[in-house]
Amino acid sequence: MSLSLDHEDAEPEARQKERFAAFAKMFGEGRSFSGHERNCCYLNPGNAPKAQGRFVNISAASGLDYPDDARAIAVLDWDQDGDLDVWASNRNAPRLRLLRNEIPRSGNFVTFQLVGNGQTTNRDGIGARVELLADPKISDEMHKSIGTLRAGEGFLAQNSKWLHFGLRDNQQVDKVRVSWPGGEQEVFSDVQVNQRNRLVQGKGIATTLAPTNRNIRLNPNVQDHIEPAASTILRLVTPATMPPIPYVNWNGKAEQFHTKLDKPTLLVLWASWCQPCLQELQELTHAKEQLSDMGLEVIALSVDGIGADKSDPINARTLLNNMHFPFRSGMATEELMKGLQKMHDRQAAVKRPLPLPTSILLNSDRELVAIYKGPLQIDSLTSDIQHLGDSNHERFAHAAKLPGRVIHNDTSEEIWRVAEAEQRFKTADFFEKYNLLDPAISEYGRILSLWPIEPFEDDANHNAQEADASDSSPMRGDERQKNRRAQIQALAYTSRGKLQQRKGSLIAAIDDFENAVSIKPDNPHIYFTLGKLKERVNETSKAIDYFGSAIRYAPSNPEAYLNRAKLYQTQGESDAAIEDLNRLIALDPKGPEICVETGQLLLVLNDRSGALRAFSRALELDPENVPSLANRGALYAASGKYNLAKKDFSSAIQSNTNSPAAYNNFAWMLATCNDAQYRDGKKAVIYAKRACDLLDWNSQDALDTLAASAAETGNWEDAIKWQKKAIELADESSRKELRERLKLYQSETPYHE
Repeated sequence: MSLSLDHEDAEPEARQKERFAAFAKMFGEGRSFSGHERNCCYLNPGNAPKAQGRFVNISAASGLDYPDDARAIAVLDWDQDGDLDVWASNRNAPRLRLLRNEIPRSGNFVTFQLVGNGQTTNRDGIGARVELLADPKISDEMHKSIGTLRAGEGFLAQNSKWLHFGLRDNQQVDKVRVSWPGGEQEVFSDVQVNQRNRLVQGKGIATTLAPTNRNIRLNPNVQDHIEPAASTILRLVTPATMPPIPYVNWNGKAEQFHTKLDKPTLLVLWASWCQPCLQELQELTHAKEQLSDMGLEVIALSVDGIGADKSDPINARTLLNNMHFPFRSGMATEELMKGLQKMHDRQAAVKRPLPLPTSILLNSDRELVAIYKGPLQIDSLTSDIQHLGDSNHERFAHAAKLPGRVIHNDTSEEIWRVAEAEQRFKTADFFEKYNLLDPAISEYGRILSLWPIEPFEDDANHNAQEADASDSSPMRGDERQKNRRAQIQALAYTSRGKLQQRKGSLIAAIDDFENAVSIKPDNPHIYFTLGKLKERVNETSKAIDYFGSAIRYAPSNPEAYLNRAKLYQTQGESDAAIEDLNRLIALDPKGPEICVETGQLLLVLNDRSGALRAFSRALELDPENVPSLANRGALYAASGKYNLAKKDFSSAIQSNTNSPAAYNNFAWMLATCNDAQYRDGKKAVIYAKRACDLLDWNSQDALDTLAASAAETGNWEDAIKWQKKAIELADESSRKELRERLKLYQSETPYHE
């Protein structure tokens, strides 16, 4: 027995995902979920001992087991004979089936029509609960029955609003209690068995209704079987931009049909063994003058030899030559076939493999406008070419399968534009998925061309709109349209800006992001991105302003504070940088990395107490964070807390034996500590050499530490050698201090802090 997707006994998540994928594939291929299964009917046998608490399958005996692809059933007494009949709707023919209950009735019944007061209860009595108490002197087993009137029953169905109760052998009803949706309870008397009773809220007495004569004659008929059409046309309301897809010319050279596409083009997929394909190519050949006069280009691409096909493409070329085919031709590739199949699947509800022949019509803007599956009709093609310049509503009317009139006004035009924008967003996302950035960027440009841009004038106007949005009163229709339009435009600018950023086109990216915030100036993420981009193009003051805007709209964003502090530091505004970093620490960041960056920047700004707080917070979040241990250890050592420093350094090395900072900082303390009990020159040399190894002997700090460690052991020759090497690597601002230590070593004096 198969398990449904949400069955309580289903396997783990991986199997659930497989089921969802299989379900989506089956749905996309248009397959029936139960097309080969007969309908089922189960009987509830109640407390019958032999049933053992299970339902009984009476499908065959009931007569309900038709092989229909059934979807919904509605239960009602259609012929008003006291028993329930069934209407069934099907996905296939017959679309509706009446199953009339002709089983001889052996017991009694009663039915109720509920009428609410229209104040505390709706007029139809939907939601009311009816308890029927039969005569207990006759049948204790059937003493109480309960029914509820619902507005929907099961899947896509609405039962009759008459509540039906079977009474078995009971010939009277003891009591009927109705719990109305408004909370009132009411008991009705004078209920008639084997009759239709009306229960009106507030009356307390049932009234009997005579059966109505519907005068409806049902004429069953046989639905004619419709033969599958030889061809079908998928016309797009919104043209879809095609990706660049290559084909191969007869010389074996790859070509892009996009590069030569400057007018409407029909792309024909065919095979030499396909007779309908050859007939279509003949018809196109005969219609050459007509199609050329309409400005149509045709490219016939053979699929011979692709995939499992074993036919020779040379046969295809020979056939074209023999029929004097007057248009361009070549060979399709697997990549082209996959690309066209994906484009088809994106547009079609049913995702089945493209047949042969298949023809694809593109407009002069390289957009897909129609797919002809099966043999092409020249009249249909010429009609579609004449409609290439249609407006939205004209395209919709032409694409519709049924004739009719399209309503055209400002509201419908807005709906067309929104629908086109949604379609182009999906197309752009499709291109981006396959790293086709330029076509995706082009799609966002087409979205932005749908409306004129209306930026917010100023922050005061924006704040007023925010206040209006928070008001409980609903927005007017034009306000909703304007707001939705702004959201679409801002999203298009933002999405295109991200792609420009991926391409390295920073100026274009900045322009798009600035347009986005001019339309919706309340997005802190865009301001932050603009700050990073302005920093990359060396517009520091503008970057600081954008980070400030990001903070204004998201005051708890630690990254904005950190990035602005870094820029303040490069500008020499140390106080402003420290203020931002202290605010950042107060925000209590949840990740250790940002705390480490904060502490390191505070060290550069010589704010040791702030740096100590930042590193300590990082270690609260991650007790084994090596950069924090190494840096906090150095701060402890500088403040004379050598025992705490030693503990941090040891933990850092234990956590990561490849951390140059941990080895270097520990070695420096062991070599230069002014408390002799913490100095250990030999160990300092070992740790300092390890730091130099990890830094490829190319770090002035590590070499300076190694020189100090050698001096502590009395190895003056090495101390002088490594100190001179450190001076060579240092910039001019650091050399003075290094030279002073060199003089100490030359006088055979160790350096102690």
